Amino acid sequence: MPTYTPEELREGQDVSSLTAATTFQFTNTGNSSYFFIEQITDRNTDGSYNVNVTDYAAGSFSNFTGLIEKGIVQNRFKFGISIPTGSSSVTFTPTNTSGAGDIKLKGTGNIELTF
Repeated sequence: MPTYTPEELREGQDVSSLTAATTFQFTNTGNSSYFFIEQITDRNTDGSYNVNVTDYAAGSFSNFTGLIEKGIVQNRFKFGISIPTGSSSVTFTPTNTSGAGDIKLKGTGNIELTF
């Protein structure tokens, strides 16, 4: 299980693909912290992306512990989750489980992530 520090999440961590439901466990030792999942699908073998792709961040969340669904914001490029102080977790199931998607994990504040 990889663990990422707040410093690593601020830089952003590439995960080549999530091929199944993954439970993210958070520890937040501060306030006003956010976690982002950027899932860029339809990447071509040369590294470019198909034009007119409108749903880059594709997937769903379940099994909320210490988080509320209203704290999740989805836009064209990513999911953003407001992470409260303390321990919490959520399960993310990507829509693209082919292994062809590129996922970047990012965070602000004092979040430690394990999955």
